[in-house]
Amino acid sequence: MAERAAIAVRRHRDHDAAAFAARHRDWPEWARRAAAARALAITLGVEAEDVTVTDDPDRRYADGRYPGMTLTVTEPVTERAWRFIPDLTLAPGTGWLLLDQCPGCGEAVPMAAITALADLGEYLAPDPEVDTTFDTAFDHVPGDHFGDPAHRPGCTHAALT
Repeated sequence: MAERAAIAVRRHRDHDAAAFAARHRDWPEWARRAAAARALAITLGVEAEDVTVTDDPDRRYADGRYPGMTLTVTEPVTERAWRFIPDLTLAPGTGWLLLDQCPGCGEAVPMAAITALADLGEYLAPDPEVDTTFDTAFDHVPGDHFGDPAHRPGCTHAALT
C-alpha cells in the first residue's frame, strides 16, 4: 500500500501541485473530486490511484464562477493518459465524456459518451459491420461536442447544431 500511496501522491503533485497542497482549505471539493475519481475508476476498471482530478482549463460552471473538473486516467504500464469530464446530463458519477482531438481544430473536446468500458472500446474500435442509422459521421458524438468552449475560433464543430 505504501508504494501505491507514493505513486498516487506523485501523480497528484505532477498534475496540480498547488491544488493538492491546498486541498485542506476546501475539503468538501477535495472529497467531491475523490468521489468522481473513484466512480470513473470503477467505470473503467482501473485503480483509483490511476485517476487524477484537476480544474478544467476550458469549462466553467454556475455562470462561470466555478471551474469544471478534468479527470485524467493514466495507464500504469504505457503511461498513456486519457482525459474525461463529467457528463452533466446524467446523475453525478454515472457518465463521462471522453476528451479527444476535434477533427476540425485539433483541440481536446468531448468525442464520446462513456458509461462503461465497452463505450470506450466502441469509440476506439468501432464495428464496421454494424448497420447504423447515423446520417453523418458525427451524429454519434455527445451534444457537448458542438459548441464546446475548447474549440478554436472558426472551427466548424464549434457551432451549435
